[in-house]
Amino acid sequence: MSISPELLGLLHDAKMHPEDDAPRLILADWLEEHGQPERAEFVRLQCGKPSFDDGVQVLVLLRENYERWCGPASSNLGLDNSRGLLRLGGPLEYCLAEPLPAGLPPDLPAWVEAVSLDSFSTDWLPALTRSPLARELSTLRVRLPRSSAPEWTSEAEHITAIGNWLDLRAIPALPGLTNLAIETPHLGTQGLECLLRADLSRLRYLSLYSSRIGNEGVQSLTEYRQLGPLQTLALSACRLGPRAAELLADWRGLATVKRLMLWNNELGADGVTALAQSPHRDALEDWSLSVPSADPEAEPGSVMGPAGAVGIAMARPFPCLRILDLRDQQIGLVGAQSLAHSLAFPVLEVLQLESNRIGDEGFQALLEAPWMPQITSLSLQGNGLTYRSIHALLKCSRLHPDLFLDFGRMPGLYDSMRRRVKARFGDKVRC
Repeated sequence: MSISPELLGLLHDAKMHPEDDAPRLILADWLEEHGQPERAEFVRLQCGKPSFDDGVQVLVLLRENYERWCGPASSNLGLDNSRGLLRLGGPLEYCLAEPLPAGLPPDLPAWVEAVSLDSFSTDWLPALTRSPLARELSTLRVRLPRSSAPEWTSEAEHITAIGNWLDLRAIPALPGLTNLAIETPHLGTQGLECLLRADLSRLRYLSLYSSRIGNEGVQSLTEYRQLGPLQTLALSACRLGPRAAELLADWRGLATVKRLMLWNNELGADGVTALAQSPHRDALEDWSLSVPSADPEAEPGSVMGPAGAVGIAMARPFPCLRILDLRDQQIGLVGAQSLAHSLAFPVLEVLQLESNRIGDEGFQALLEAPWMPQITSLSLQGNGLTYRSIHALLKCSRLHPDLFLDFGRMPGLYDSMRRRVKARFGDKVRC
């Protein structure tokens, strides 16, 4: 039985807009009208913000219908759910095995929107190119750990191999890719340049986690003219310094970015301040700048410190910023006081300040911040806080009713004070 052209068109539209619920809800309506109510419900339950009960119902539907939707032999392919569609995941030889198992439903390839390959071998690109299950993808994630790469005899051999691995122009699904994650310490600047040979004009999500592209790689990225209007840019653990932050701050492509993941880099105060003052950063909703605590290889000035916090605090308002992650940035009391007095956070909801040495005085300053009543999540582990902070918290009357606050372990806190916290906040405050 061949698949309906109308269904093919609806699946294509859903894949081309993976973050948009509307095409999936239209798909669900079509499925229900054409005798597939269970699959229609399966798709609908994963749109919007699914509840816990929705998640349970999704699992029930998947268990009861998996063989009918995916075929009895498909368990060997590493198929998983992807917001109502399907994702292939696992090692190369597992999810892109050749030949395909017999008895697969004829419409199965049309439902696959994502491929996620972990520990892939050097043959991943030809295998992906040949696979009928990867003809039309919206999402591709490939990861090559350091341990799975061969030993190269020369730098030239290394560059040639990386170029062969990352020449995405051969992938039939390339024109439709909206989400791309290449996560390997072997990428580097040369590998990134090979990657950028492809037409990535439809990308909305790009992750180069742990790729070591450095400042030169960011320069190549910001100069690339075929990069789509990104909504998520993840450059964590990429060995970026202040210069990379300055390049991103001047990049017009930043204007569409909603999620900017830059944790585990060494941007320093100057780099963070440059980004905070960028004329292109107003779309940011989620900004991650955390660094690994006690990193023995960190250079002096690699954390933003109090000066970086001041740079953020003195910037013009962030109109969309809801999540700010400053873990382990050592902002201290001065940094906490600067953030507390800032008018830059009109819609901030989540603030992560673990291991920043702000002390009791810094926490008390945060309680008086003009934006404090809108905060729904505040993480403060590892800041040297004592019973004085708990006492200030109990006296504060300007907290969001749904605030979740995590102080971490406070071994010196009296049991009577813990009971008072429990009585007022229930399980929403951890101390």
